[in-house]
Amino acid sequence: MESVEPRRWDPTTGEMYHLKLRPCLDRVARARLLQMPQDTSDSVRAEHDLFSSNAADLKDFFKHELLEDIVFEVDANWPDEAVFESVQAAVLKSAKMKFPTVDEIRQ
Repeated sequence: MESVEPRRWDPTTGEMYHLKLRPCLDRVARARLLQMPQDTSDSVRAEHDLFSSNAADLKDFFKHELLEDIVFEVDANWPDEAVFESVQAAVLKSAKMKFPTVDEIRQ
């Protein structure tokens, strides 16, 4: 939310600003800045909830309808190197697997 909520848009120039990271220096332009409806905390929270719901449904589909082995979860809060190594290991493991064809899935 910290990166989205402070965003502002200048309807005259089309420029996007960030109140903390890239503030508008022009006093006149600053007075006309608007917050986009999708940048409010309520909107961001609703989008996140929708994403979470859809992600869970997709995960269940792949886990139960296809192959459980192709579903891989990683905690993105881990250090970058640990995330990379986990994803790399999963990709290498899946590259050795035989995936079903579209026809096999439809049966």
